[in-house]
Amino acid sequence: MDTAASVQITDMLDSYSIKSCYHHFNKEKFGLESKPTYFHNRKSNMPFHLDYCFVSEDVVDRVTLFYIADGEEWIEASDHFPLVLETKN
Repeated sequence: MDTAASVQITDMLDSYSIKSCYHHFNKEKFGLESKPTYFHNRKSNMPFHLDYCFVSEDVVDRVTLFYIADGEEWIEASDHFPLVLETKN
């Protein structure tokens, strides 16, 4: 993703107190993600990070676990990996 566009999007989301779980927990910047969520045509040489889980600040404070499920079982089922989120009450 274009860095300028990333900044605009994250600034807009921040103004509404909306956070990306991935970026919150991995401390990475938008557009510089190290873990893919999608493999185009299920090809391992075509990784992208294009799936997100956005939540309000009060929800992100209750998140106990967030990760991107990966592995062969998922690539067989879909070209997208599941995003897994658990929260406490």
